[in-house]
Amino acid sequence: MNYIEAVIIGIVQGLAEFLPVSSSGHLALFQKLFGLNSDTISITLVAHLGTLFAIIFFYQPEFTKIFKDLFKSRTSLLVNPTIRLISLVIVATIPAIIMGIFFRESIDAFYQSYKWLGLFFLFTSMILLLSKLKSTEYNSMSTNTEYISHQITYSQALLIGLSQAIAIFPGISRTGITITTGLFVGLKKQNAAFFSFLISIPAIVVTAILELRYISEIESPGSMITLFLTSFIFGFVGIWSLIFILRRGKLYCFSFYLIPLSIFMLYYLS
Repeated sequence: MNYIEAVIIGIVQGLAEFLPVSSSGHLALFQKLFGLNSDTISITLVAHLGTLFAIIFFYQPEFTKIFKDLFKSRTSLLVNPTIRLISLVIVATIPAIIMGIFFRESIDAFYQSYKWLGLFFLFTSMILLLSKLKSTEYNSMSTNTEYISHQITYSQALLIGLSQAIAIFPGISRTGITITTGLFVGLKKQNAAFFSFLISIPAIVVTAILELRYISEIESPGSMITLFLTSFIFGFVGIWSLIFILRRGKLYCFSFYLIPLSIFMLYYLS
């Protein structure tokens, strides 16, 4: 992977990780088009770490508050909103961890098929069209973590977590399916978006840990640093862009990009 390829893949990962078009599907597509058959695990790992830091940077005030609230004395842990929010994230993360541990090797085969990538892109487009049926208000760009912790139930968290587990297939947008699920189980847009980003953190961390065992040596460290920085910068842009689009209720518009892409892959590449 040269520097130009690192920049292109970093841009694709940064934007597609948060815009509802599937970063895994686009990374698989671009890696096949570029012929990057070696060290793809390292490429995927570094690209995801860049977007992980983008989430932390973007929501730094919220994460700082969560960290501080952990050490506040309360009469009971059960009424501590931060503890409850963390427990909701754990519940939502369990399905994805199970999928990643027991089915990852089987799912890897889908990354090599244009046909399956096209079908999963088409599935994502259908999910996004469904989001148009839910047009709840988006009150502000800010997020009240204490309010969210009491508004989301454990059953809602589990359903959102199950949808995130499905997104392990390349071409299925994790952001798109989790936000849409959140809207359908009754969350407001800003809460659905923040919770989607929040549960992506342990999912990315666990994926990184699982992939580390396959890496013996990082090739082209300069290109990898470029990839990390590019995915971080454009990950930040991707988060801001998604929130901007979500506020206007235009999440479904991305289906008009994914449908032609899936048709092209099914009929011309597969």
